[in-house]
Amino acid sequence: MSIRQFSLVASLKATLESLREHQYKSAGQTLRQLVKQHHVPPSLFAEREATMPLSIASLGARISLVKQELDTAVGFVNFLESQSDALIITDTTFDIVSGLVDISSPNSLSCAATILTSIPPTKLSPALVQLFYKASLDDPDLIQRVWMHCKFLPDPPEAIALLERLVRDKMYSDAINILGRLLKGHKPDSECLPSTIPVQLAPDVLTYGIRAGATDQCLQIYNQASRQIGTPPNSKQRPRLPPTIEQKLFYGNPRMTLALVRHLVKLSEKPRDKLQGWHRGLLEGNPQFFLQSAEQVYASYAAVHGFEKFDLPIAERDATPVRASHHHITTAVACLFELDRFTPALDLFYILFDLQEPPDNYDFGIILGSLARRNTGRAIQILLDIAPTRIPGFRPTPHHYSIVLNRSLKLRKMDEAVRLLEHARGAGCGSLDPRVLDSFIRATLKDITHSWRRGSPGSNHPLPSHQLKAMADERLRSFTRILESFRLLGPKANVPTVRKAIEVAMAVRQARTAWEIRMWGESVGMFGRKYTGTTEDGKWTKEQVDEGKSSALAICRALRSLHQRGLMDKSELWSKMRALGAGTNFVAEDVEDVSGAEPVSLRNRAQATW
Repeated sequence: MSIRQFSLVASLKATLESLREHQYKSAGQTLRQLVKQHHVPPSLFAEREATMPLSIASLGARISLVKQELDTAVGFVNFLESQSDALIITDTTFDIVSGLVDISSPNSLSCAATILTSIPPTKLSPALVQLFYKASLDDPDLIQRVWMHCKFLPDPPEAIALLERLVRDKMYSDAINILGRLLKGHKPDSECLPSTIPVQLAPDVLTYGIRAGATDQCLQIYNQASRQIGTPPNSKQRPRLPPTIEQKLFYGNPRMTLALVRHLVKLSEKPRDKLQGWHRGLLEGNPQFFLQSAEQVYASYAAVHGFEKFDLPIAERDATPVRASHHHITTAVACLFELDRFTPALDLFYILFDLQEPPDNYDFGIILGSLARRNTGRAIQILLDIAPTRIPGFRPTPHHYSIVLNRSLKLRKMDEAVRLLEHARGAGCGSLDPRVLDSFIRATLKDITHSWRRGSPGSNHPLPSHQLKAMADERLRSFTRILESFRLLGPKANVPTVRKAIEVAMAVRQARTAWEIRMWGESVGMFGRKYTGTTEDGKWTKEQVDEGKSSALAICRALRSLHQRGLMDKSELWSKMRALGAGTNFVAEDVEDVSGAEPVSLRNRAQATW
């Protein structure tokens, strides 16, 4: 930056600071000097306006924009709007925002969003906001930021980008609100889509709308689009006509088809009393409404891609090779698994291996997600056995393991979950989804607790000694898997889950295991963390309190109990207690001497004093 440019920037910032401090005369003098030094046309700065704050801010904003000092321009505009009593934005604000949009750089659009979100929505111009939406199509986060402030409905392309961001952030009510506004004033039984939803954009609207749970609106849009472009040709028609371009683009959209089929199948599997009122109303005349709707969506998809022949017996299928891409075949396989039609799904699945372009990891993730919902055992077989042998170089990813592992845990199939986890660990795949691993640990802790209730000394279930020993060995193996899972998670482990594991270990009389988990947590900084926040009164800091059944003090008591029962010698007891004592303040009556002396119980101490 040249000296001249540096002085201009400094003058602009000095002017803005003077305005904020209400030193309008000083601001006017600084700006007048800037006009003289940098050859700004004097007509822009009349003498009578030298001390008028709005005029100073207006000219400062325009000069800042011309000189690409965007943050300074934003400061001038914010001051200008804060001092203006008009019911609409000033001409300067309109020009500055328009200029920032015309520059169309990430920084300029961010500055424009800052200005728009700092102005009350009632003062904003819808045309200006739409101009900003169009320029920000490649940055949907900015569109979402401005829309959340003013709620001005974007045009269809920008509305789709906004829907995608709202669904990603799980703001489903806002997404449903947008769909309702797109359909506002349009009759549900209309023969065509509303003007706000072009047919070429309808698949994207349906994809994000159905993920938000807007079943009513999405069924309306799908039916209107079907009436507008016509139903796809039937394979039984002779001569069979090829589908039109519009039919291919709409019915053949894989993302829309899979989203609709999954959603409708889930609704069909819900108990009637769990459905919303209008959902139950649709089932009055047809209890299979949602399942039939899902089948119809897939049938239309299969018709435009030539997959309908796989619904026929093998002897009746024509020999025409499938010409669809692996992405389209993947969607068909996933939909058939969702619809519980395994025979055609597996036939299509094996066709994937014969393509010149093999399926990628994304394809397998889609297929595994649908198959695991129906049959986790078959999903594991495909993931661990079939795919590696049929596809050269195939290696399951952490995402693949997490998909099937999560479903196995939901179904409480712990044997399958353990097999998957051990295979993932053996393959060197250590970056599994932390939430899935946390679910595995908690499910294993439940099994340990249940096993202890059946096989503990005080249980009411008389079991033979060999069975009790087998249950005890299995609990130890489960704790080993829990520790290995914690090591995979590292600092990402959930603190309440770690404390729960320690509590369960102590409850089933595994004090050594509780000590190992505690020491692992100490090694990764799991305990004693500090949390900071901000309130109206200022900042606050809160530190974890080490108390309760998982505290170091409770573990020390459990270890001492082992020693008193003759299950732990003195040296091991004291070494473990000293390790726990690092950074822990024990109460005097619980630990006799932290310098290394042998622990003495309270009863022995009382007898010594008598």
